[in-house]
Amino acid sequence: MRVFAMGPGRCCSMTFAKACAHFGAFTSKHESRDKDLHPTYPDDHIESCWHSIWKLNWLTSRYPDALYVYLRRDRADVVGSWVQRPRMDLLAKGMLRKDLKTKKDRYAFAHNWYTFVVDLIHNYFRGTRFKFVVLNVPPTLGEWERFCTLLNVSRDEIPESFSEWKIKHNATVVAPKKEKEDGAGTN
Repeated sequence: MRVFAMGPGRCCSMTFAKACAHFGAFTSKHESRDKDLHPTYPDDHIESCWHSIWKLNWLTSRYPDALYVYLRRDRADVVGSWVQRPRMDLLAKGMLRKDLKTKKDRYAFAHNWYTFVVDLIHNYFRGTRFKFVVLNVPPTLGEWERFCTLLNVSRDEIPESFSEWKIKHNATVVAPKKEKEDGAGTN
């Protein structure tokens, strides 16, 4: 069985991959083949990559029996993380052919991006025969146990895999505000 997890980016996909790496019956990677136009994956592999949204036709035609997972993270958390990432500027430049000049532009683009990706994923899988699930991230223990049951994960592997959700992998770090050189803003 193959599993492909996706979302709008900044949706805990690295943490998901780290958690799934505890499953003895699977390999688990994060964005391992994101630059390949037609990637191939081994049996019993879990791939977590937001770039998969661009390759859904390829993936579902090549792997029709795979499990497809939408990593659903709170919109405000995703947007708040994206607006601080330089990659969002590249994405906007490629899609809109313009720079995001203001904070308002950055937030507007991030909100639109979130809506676009969520709609794309849901509309793609709606009414199809593909196995598709939504996993709230970070999940509750009960949600994680239900997900693990879909993969026939050993009950012994669940606690350690779930513990990965307590670690902030690839977290957006907000840089502290710099003080003005003339001493303004200091006490």
